[in-house]
Amino acid sequence: MKTNYVVALDIGGTKIAGALFDDKYKVVKKKRVEFNKKKFESEVAISKNEFFAIVCELVNELKADVKIMGIGVSIPDVVDREGSIVSTSKIKALSNFPLGSELKKIFKCPVVAVANDADCFALGEQRLGAGQGQRNVIGVIFGTGIGAGIVLGGQIYSGTTGSAGEFGHNIVNPSGPMGRIGLMGTIEAYAGASDLVRNYLAAGGKLKEPDSKAIYDSSEQIAKKVAGEALVHFSIGLAALMNTLNPGIIILGGGQSNQPVYKELNRLTKKFTVSGLRKNVKIVKNKLGDDAGIYGAAILARENCVIY
Repeated sequence: MKTNYVVALDIGGTKIAGALFDDKYKVVKKKRVEFNKKKFESEVAISKNEFFAIVCELVNELKADVKIMGIGVSIPDVVDREGSIVSTSKIKALSNFPLGSELKKIFKCPVVAVANDADCFALGEQRLGAGQGQRNVIGVIFGTGIGAGIVLGGQIYSGTTGSAGEFGHNIVNPSGPMGRIGLMGTIEAYAGASDLVRNYLAAGGKLKEPDSKAIYDSSEQIAKKVAGEALVHFSIGLAALMNTLNPGIIILGGGQSNQPVYKELNRLTKKFTVSGLRKNVKIVKNKLGDDAGIYGAAILARENCVIY
């Protein structure tokens, strides 16, 4: 019986991870390429030619012995339904660039699908991870930034311009701290990893090397206060998602998803939701870890998923 293979790429700010998947989403081969860290700071400053040279070498190595039916791509940018990046990209040369159509032109395979990394995370967890059995899933990235991928009826919902799920930018306290995007009192300004550290230091915290893990683990009163405020404001945002979208489950990913916050988040969200709308909704940790996005990209390519 013929196996229909797909290649999935997870493109981030430091690397491209690639994998070849078979029909049952088993990883047949994988490879990771790091970007040259001397060439970028907050963005990857390589040319389009350099980027596509890396991608071509990676994809060609992964599919060397087989014929692929499609390529799926996860990338941390705003992506429209045609697979074009419609924002400033983490890879500077790809800003406002038709990535999907360019990849299809190069590799000439039937399907090329490109989506935002949070959307791929949510799709991967919905199909193969903590959200199996649920058709309506929200996958929340709880890291330096805070955002969400939304799967409704088993399909990605990306919104009119591809930016649905950016709930971390919602203002929960207009008098709150200034966030990194220039808005005051957003969810991210309280609970994003770097914002948490900034708020902790501004409050007079004394930890020598504070990061989100150290703050959540600390018994220091200032750390407890700042961490508690972060979880309250994060819970307000999660509750708004529950009230608005009525998901079956909310799954956390990202660097801060490893913190012991689940009991408190589940307790707090009950205070901020209409009970009938949140019945049986749980906030849980992801099951696929850092691979969720690449699984989501593989699903995008194999199932040629509709993105709404």
